[in-house]
Amino acid sequence: MRVRFKKADLLPAAGIVQSVANPQSTLPILGHVLVSAEHDNVATLVATDYETRVRIEVPAEVGKKGRMTVPARNFHDLVKELPEDTDLTVESKSKQAFVSAGRVRAELNTAPADDFPPFPEMVPTVEFEMEQRRLKRLLSKILFAVPTRDPRKVLLGALFEFKDGGLNVVATDGKILACARAAVDNRKGPRNFSAIIPHKMLEELMRNLGDEGLVTAAFDERQVSFQLGDIKYISNQIEGNYPNYEAVLPKDYSRRLQFPKQAMLMAIRRASVLSDIRSLAVTLTFSGSQVTVEAESVDKGRIRDEVPATNDGEEFRITFNHKFVQEALKCIDQDEIRLNANSPVLPAVFEGVDESDCMYLVMPIKLTDLRRADEEPEDSAPEPVDEEGGGDEEDA
Repeated sequence: MRVRFKKADLLPAAGIVQSVANPQSTLPILGHVLVSAEHDNVATLVATDYETRVRIEVPAEVGKKGRMTVPARNFHDLVKELPEDTDLTVESKSKQAFVSAGRVRAELNTAPADDFPPFPEMVPTVEFEMEQRRLKRLLSKILFAVPTRDPRKVLLGALFEFKDGGLNVVATDGKILACARAAVDNRKGPRNFSAIIPHKMLEELMRNLGDEGLVTAAFDERQVSFQLGDIKYISNQIEGNYPNYEAVLPKDYSRRLQFPKQAMLMAIRRASVLSDIRSLAVTLTFSGSQVTVEAESVDKGRIRDEVPATNDGEEFRITFNHKFVQEALKCIDQDEIRLNANSPVLPAVFEGVDESDCMYLVMPIKLTDLRRADEEPEDSAPEPVDEEGGGDEEDA
């Protein structure tokens, strides 16, 4: 096999596939990239960790057709360091791969191409098209809420739920729930359908979605694929039943409080500096035409800040993990934020005043949890399923 590439074409493709490959796998072949040249003017790069797979077509001059594998990370790093604006040749001989560009000639160890897992074919039951920028925006609003570790496997991905002619994308770690909505065009398949897509698949997809072009998504019973231009991702779905998130969303609210986004973000960032390292607690007190933002810790001190606000009744005081509130506010594309609540101990919802396509349900921190955190020794171990340090609030 002998293929000639332009570095400008090969480098981004090598970066995409090496981020999916898994050099730490007990199967060494999963740390490699399969390079195939079956046509005269294009080569295909494929990588997989068995859960997520990616295939990308790269313009090339194919001198001799064939297939070979190269170590994913070494190949990417080598191509990256080759001279700019250069052509390079990738050639296989025996059990070696040779990469040459100008006066540079490198030799890489390979693995048998026949050992590389085949790229699966799907017969989709559901398909839809969406502008890449819209799907990118949708994922940006929920991806932070997908935990990377959790004993509940179904939470290690995001729920894609087709319902009432639209798409709901939901993520939760039990302490914060993020939900974003979008209309879907050119959809085929049953009206109501849902699937849980793993975090890694969504992270890889998010990294490569652009501001132009379309993305085509397809689902069958066990897999999901996303095609964007010359790149195709396929991943296994997460099996199981996603929690009934609608059951935890309040049907009505007794308090609707409003404040400016940027002023609140800055106040919470300042408060987080002196927040307790175990609870990460920041308290919001709505009174009159302002909200007071407070935090304190025994070893660091205390802080108090004020932000303009609209209060619809008597004084209202509620305490949150500051990380959850910051993440939620950053994802809302509105200057004015509404906090919908019923009591200081029940889930509260953050949303934009004039934005109905996303919302964030956050569990408050109870006073009993704050007292417990104060009484615990500083070297006490954190709760195993509460990686962010939000005390022992009840799960959402």
